[in-house]
Amino acid sequence: MSWAAGALLAFVSTFTAACGGGDSPSDPIVTAGNGGSTAGTGGTAGTGGNTGGTGGTAGSGGTAGEAGSGGSAGDSGTGGTAGDGGTAGTGGNTGGTGGDAGTGGTSGTGGTAGSGGTGGAVVIPCPGDCSGNGTCDTSTGVCSCDTGFGGAACDQCGIGFKSYPMCYLVIPCPSDCSGHGTCNDQVGACTCSTGFDGLACDGCATGYENYPTCSLVPQPLVCQNTSRGAGFDALKIDGIDIALVGGLWGSGSSDIYVPCGTYSKGGVCHFNGTDWTYTDLSPSPLTVNGIWGSGPSDIWLTATSQTTNGLLFHNTGTGWVDDSNKPSAKSFRDIWGANSEDVFLVGTAGNWSFKVWRKSGGSWVQQATPGFSDYYEFKRVWGLDANHVFVTGYLDLGADGNADQGILLYFDGSTWTSIQTPADCKELTEVHGTSLNDLWVSGSRPGGGVAYNVTDGLATWTAHANDGIVTGPVWSKRAGTALALGYKPPAGSGSLRMTTFDQVGNPLIQSVDSKGYNPVKIWAVPGTNEVVFVTNSSSAWPSGMYTTSCN
Repeated sequence: MSWAAGALLAFVSTFTAACGGGDSPSDPIVTAGNGGSTAGTGGTAGTGGNTGGTGGTAGSGGTAGEAGSGGSAGDSGTGGTAGDGGTAGTGGNTGGTGGDAGTGGTSGTGGTAGSGGTGGAVVIPCPGDCSGNGTCDTSTGVCSCDTGFGGAACDQCGIGFKSYPMCYLVIPCPSDCSGHGTCNDQVGACTCSTGFDGLACDGCATGYENYPTCSLVPQPLVCQNTSRGAGFDALKIDGIDIALVGGLWGSGSSDIYVPCGTYSKGGVCHFNGTDWTYTDLSPSPLTVNGIWGSGPSDIWLTATSQTTNGLLFHNTGTGWVDDSNKPSAKSFRDIWGANSEDVFLVGTAGNWSFKVWRKSGGSWVQQATPGFSDYYEFKRVWGLDANHVFVTGYLDLGADGNADQGILLYFDGSTWTSIQTPADCKELTEVHGTSLNDLWVSGSRPGGGVAYNVTDGLATWTAHANDGIVTGPVWSKRAGTALALGYKPPAGSGSLRMTTFDQVGNPLIQSVDSKGYNPVKIWAVPGTNEVVFVTNSSSAWPSGMYTTSCN
């Protein structure tokens, strides 16, 4: 093989290697081409040079003709025929020299090798492989998204669709639920807000009236069939009647707890649906106060000891244990929680000033409550939830041991503020209700007890007198209704009273019996119309537990 042929093959080999497909995933992908055509045929050998030049004219010898050049050698071409020698010039006066013999022609150049076949198609990947939600055009790298999907990589919902990666078809609701409900745009159906009804929430639900306000139709609150529990009356502590109760809580009608005791010791009374039992708490003597639980295995009880600081018992299902993480305090008065991890506690610090603590994340943290220049006391704590909590109490303006102005503290989830109470309100005892626009707060004012209905975001206070009855606890079954307990001195003369409030008629005052005195707490049995309340003892009768049915 000639040098030219070898060079050509090396060039072809190098070109083929240089055109191979890249191996980076982002590079276009080229499929292998078909093989080139067969090698070209070698060129025909060059023809020999022209015959020698004609002899010069007379005088000078003719110049010998130049030998013709042979054709370039082909890969397999035959060498050119040697050129004929130039013919000797015709002699002049002195004859010219004969021309040199022609040189043989150079071999002919071989034919050009055949070109390789056309290469395969270029493959351009699509973004994210269209996220599995479309088809990729590999010639352009562009996704064609399935119905409901959009975006360069089909990784979002298209116009008129929502909730990637489901991307369902958005179906509008009738009249966008009239602004009184939420739209399920998967099916185009409204879920109406409380009090509203209709396909477009454009009417009032049963029990509500005056669209578009749709306020609750006033309903009477009737509490009847009230009776005192004989089993609780029969319970004794070291042979002595129960004199004091601090609170009331239960998980159901067959699981009720009452902090109870005598004037020398205290503990817990428990009802299992059949029998009452007493469990002593140490150290004695102590006075048990409030109780609250999130469930049968998470119950808190507050107490005051005459020999030690405040006691905070916790029952996780295995017995009552004084909480080792409790705040340092002289006493603990009441407790309430939104859940097992968010609990509020009222008591007195080392200087006997009243404080509020909050248990969050396992630790008790003292709250930054408003300060008062006069002596004050906190009594009860209760909330709608962890971000709407209330504490009741009073100010003793003359430091004479008498309540002079009611206190209502409000916690909005971040800050405690003091709510302005009516000028004639001397003391607030307990709070309960359904919202910031419908709270009931019990207390006292000159002349006797009072139950306030607090509305308009805690701004408006409407007083309901209790015919001279000292008002104790209060409980609200539904918006616009409340049950308040009280007693009318002297004890022993039909003293225990039960008053119901509603938006239908005037408050209804019922005399329960002559045994009850100083009602302490109301608790509603979950899922029923049964309501339970407890009272402290009088000079003639021991503490008692009552049940009633409120529609």
